[in-house]
Amino acid sequence: MKIGNTIIEVKDPYKIKLPREGMLQLYFVDVSPIPSTAKPLSKNQFHVLLSHLINDAALDIYRLEEHIDDPTLEAKCAVVGRMMAWIKTHPMTESVSVLRRYAADPEKARAQPLFPSLPPSSARVRALSRLPPTRQQPQPTFVVMLLPHPHPSPPQVTVRDMANFIEVMRFFAMTRYITSSQLVQLIDLLPPTADRERVDLVVTFWARVVDRAFNWTDVLRTMLPMQQVAVAQVLGYYQCLNLRKPNIHYRLRMWRDDELEVARLLFKAMLASRLDNFKEFVIDGAYKPGLIQDERFWTVMTGSAAAGEMPKCLIEFDFNLPPDPEIRKWAGRVVASAFKALAKWRRTGVRPAARQYILPRPVVG
Repeated sequence: MKIGNTIIEVKDPYKIKLPREGMLQLYFVDVSPIPSTAKPLSKNQFHVLLSHLINDAALDIYRLEEHIDDPTLEAKCAVVGRMMAWIKTHPMTESVSVLRRYAADPEKARAQPLFPSLPPSSARVRALSRLPPTRQQPQPTFVVMLLPHPHPSPPQVTVRDMANFIEVMRFFAMTRYITSSQLVQLIDLLPPTADRERVDLVVTFWARVVDRAFNWTDVLRTMLPMQQVAVAQVLGYYQCLNLRKPNIHYRLRMWRDDELEVARLLFKAMLASRLDNFKEFVIDGAYKPGLIQDERFWTVMTGSAAAGEMPKCLIEFDFNLPPDPEIRKWAGRVVASAFKALAKWRRTGVRPAARQYILPRPVVG
């Protein structure tokens, strides 16, 4: 919550005395579970939404909802789909202009390159090579001239009406549900430097992503680290934490109960994986490279706080939990090494040093 230029962290319950005049800014986030009957936008409805966001100079929420709720939308999309399938199998369908040029002057149409940017193996080029010959001369061999031309990367497609985008999305999210992949596509419509718009968009759809329980961290990973921190601090790190996919950027205020609990859960996940999961570890602004991540690492995370005392430090890091196949491969090599040591012990009668058969941990990330 923000009063004037002062940011106030609100807890529940929390009492605050507000001034009589001024502007109050706050985030209100619905943290209730998503109903099991919630249905996200269909593929065609989402395409209509993207079309409006990209092309409309002035977004209109009423016009947008009218087009998305159009009862004939599915039928129209089916017709377009059949037409595109026809064009794909009949490449001459969209070559009307070429046929007109050929009818006006067949020799000139054959002499000039019709599609300089298409490779000779293109279906359309192969179709054009079978044009009927003229009566005066036999049919010559059709040759396609490939002209050199640059291939610049396509420009990023962005929202056209950035001024009203967030407000329209807030009204839209009141009654609509989407998937995490659809939310990622909406994020990609915003420039990477649009921090405020990206954070507001993700916070707006927090309560409207039907597969949030499994894929929310996938949404966060499409954002820059500081954008991830802003979203997680607005929603609460404990709300965003998914121990099956915990690989995001963290900035934990250890004096808060919820973020202290998140740090404790990540520490336990590190012990269970037996890997160095904490990357680029920073405590109170000081970078700490080469830390040994074992059972004593919790003392570092809490800033050497005494037992029973609330930590007062700020830690920041990237958590990188390797995928399961890497862990399984490493575990298989460890087991094979242990059986090898046991076989040598039985064969020679000399107990080998355990350190000789400890395999290095896999470097992930």
